[in-house]
Amino acid sequence: MSSSGRNSGANSPLSFADKAAETIQKNFRGFKDRLKVREKAAFNIQQLIEYSEEQDHLNLNKFFLRWIKLIKHTDNEEINRYISSSIQDDFMKISESEIKIESNYTGIHLSEEFNQDDFEKLVNSFRNEQILHTRYVIMILNRAIDYLKSLPNINEINCIEDPEPEDKDNEFKVNVVGDLHGQFIDLYTIFDLNGFPSKKNIYLFNGDFVDRGAQQCEVLLTLLYGLVLYGGKYNSFFLNRGNHEDYGCSVRFGFKEEVMTKYCLYSKLLMKKCAQVFVLLPLMSMVYQKNNKHQINRILVVHGGISKDTDLNLIMSLERSKFPSLDGIYSGSTEKERREKQQMQDLLWSDPQSSLGCTFNRQRHIAKQ
Repeated sequence: MSSSGRNSGANSPLSFADKAAETIQKNFRGFKDRLKVREKAAFNIQQLIEYSEEQDHLNLNKFFLRWIKLIKHTDNEEINRYISSSIQDDFMKISESEIKIESNYTGIHLSEEFNQDDFEKLVNSFRNEQILHTRYVIMILNRAIDYLKSLPNINEINCIEDPEPEDKDNEFKVNVVGDLHGQFIDLYTIFDLNGFPSKKNIYLFNGDFVDRGAQQCEVLLTLLYGLVLYGGKYNSFFLNRGNHEDYGCSVRFGFKEEVMTKYCLYSKLLMKKCAQVFVLLPLMSMVYQKNNKHQINRILVVHGGISKDTDLNLIMSLERSKFPSLDGIYSGSTEKERREKQQMQDLLWSDPQSSLGCTFNRQRHIAKQ
């Protein structure tokens, strides 16, 4: 009787269900493990393709610059002047008021006074793939250039001094956003999920806003409008420069082509202004916050990385707008300039590595690893 009961229990529907569930869980865990391996392999392949593409463009750029040097019999200083002529102030002196808005323009209109209503209107219009009028594009770029000139090389994000001490329910939140690369739908989704910037809802965009995506102009213009509005009003909007915020990269990786397509008549002027925006972007950010023990933590956020040669004092004091492109062959006419350029290359182009130490980045052939 007892034996029969045990046999009956062993073949009961419950035991079959348990075994089936165990088999399903085992297979599912195996599927997740295989998926992780495939995702890692896909990421590594994508990274290698990206490195290869960047390296091809970099070598081509160096090749032509060397030919320029040989043909013109110039020195490094003259080559730098040749490149930087693209962003000289002489070409910048045009006001948005000089550009008329056509009667058949159906896009949004923006006030000269930056405000949140216009920011939301701008975001929604870009979500609907509308093209902003050149007059407003130049207005945003001019205001951004003026604002960026007032910023230090290192942003300071203060999460210690509460601007709204009476509001105890909402704590500081810093949203750090990585490479958008012209994907405006990603930016729109980020705002949708996390809310627009405010005194306690801080945004830090950590470089690589342009190149590759379909709405590079729209991403850059949204970020620059937000920087002027929320950076100036609440000190809650920050931008770090990435390695693609570089005149050379923007010409080769698609940003210039998009500007020419969308703003053909004024594309040359807009590229010059964008190039000036790029060189004026801060190089990194320092976030100050209190931990549970009321001690102050300092968190460094940078697009590329730091190396054994990183010198914060030199970074804080260098003239960041001096080098229009960081991937050219020009290395500086003095030892100080060479060190400054190397500091900036390391900050914007370095990559992490799995092993300990700091070595030359052989995959990119620039900066450290």
